[in-house]
Amino acid sequence: MKKRLGAVLLVLWIAVSIVLLVFAYTRERPEDAASSVPEKPKVRLMAYGNYKVNEFLNDALAKFYEQDPPFVVELEVIPTGFDMDYFSMTGYIPGYEQRLLAEFAAGDPPDLFYLPPARGEVYRTSGALLELSEYTGSELEHYGLMVGPSLLAIAHNTQMADEAIQLLIFLHDYTYQFEEEFRAAFLEESLKMPGDVDDLLSSSVDDFLKMWNQLALSKNLEQLVVFPALFREMEEGFGYTFYVYEIAPNTFTPGLSMGFTPSTDNTKMAYAGVSMHVDLENNPEVVALFKECIKNLLQVADYQARINGPKEILEFLGSDEEISSFDFFSMAGAARRNSVEYTTWGPRSYNLGVQYVLRVEYDDSEGEDFNNRFYINWTNR
Repeated sequence: MKKRLGAVLLVLWIAVSIVLLVFAYTRERPEDAASSVPEKPKVRLMAYGNYKVNEFLNDALAKFYEQDPPFVVELEVIPTGFDMDYFSMTGYIPGYEQRLLAEFAAGDPPDLFYLPPARGEVYRTSGALLELSEYTGSELEHYGLMVGPSLLAIAHNTQMADEAIQLLIFLHDYTYQFEEEFRAAFLEESLKMPGDVDDLLSSSVDDFLKMWNQLALSKNLEQLVVFPALFREMEEGFGYTFYVYEIAPNTFTPGLSMGFTPSTDNTKMAYAGVSMHVDLENNPEVVALFKECIKNLLQVADYQARINGPKEILEFLGSDEEISSFDFFSMAGAARRNSVEYTTWGPRSYNLGVQYVLRVEYDDSEGEDFNNRFYINWTNR
């Protein structure tokens, strides 16, 4: 009897064990549950640029994900050097286009990609681009929208057109929002800049531009307000055009501008300048604005000029307080005062240029101030 009972209990124990094992192996485990959720489709975005472009696009995508889109974005930013402008204007963009064209040749291009500015027509005529007017509601045919520093386009054969359009429009809108917020913040910082800061030519580019803005705004010259380039590094310098001059039909050049070049280590200013095209010296509005640019530059460069006005420096350079004549631009040589070196160029100076140019640079070398400027004797030339 005991043997029979023991056998029965053994059978029951085996049966229960089997049931438990089956339950354990068939029960959905957490990792199985996660893997059973369908993965979101992926949209690929390829761009080129420096670390500023990379940061901008990653920040923009973080904002985009706050909307919980039904897809994920795979971003790749191909690094480029500071000579990117040269390559983009002459055509082929090394590194970036090599990858992009290889993926097009393989039939698997990114869904969205930065369009090389000098070769956009090549991509369009080859049928590589999706025409966007029906998606954006534009009456004009177009193939990209500005996102950061470049046009972002969509590959014609993408299988993710709706998703790509959604992302493109968001990034385009975010670009303008980002720029507006950046400019508002920079203007606010410009107004808070201490007016007694000395040696701005040996400080950062941002501080130089903030003081320029503060002085311009104090004179109600909003048209002279400038901002740093959002997506460019500063090794090449920066120029800002206040007036564009059409020197021939459909041919334009800076008519009135300011610019700067940073030091080789990119930590401070090397020199800055303002210029006006000589053909505009009979345009009273442009001339008046150029005179304000000259005074503004002198006051940014020299703290004493901010206190006392630019009259003394203008007379030191061979002009007068009202800058009643541009003759002093034709003087050769240099002058130094309060650790600032001044040079000018004009149509009758050594380089026979087409611009009136005043340039300032920091000079803390030993020795007294000097003025070696002189008028050229044209009869001996």
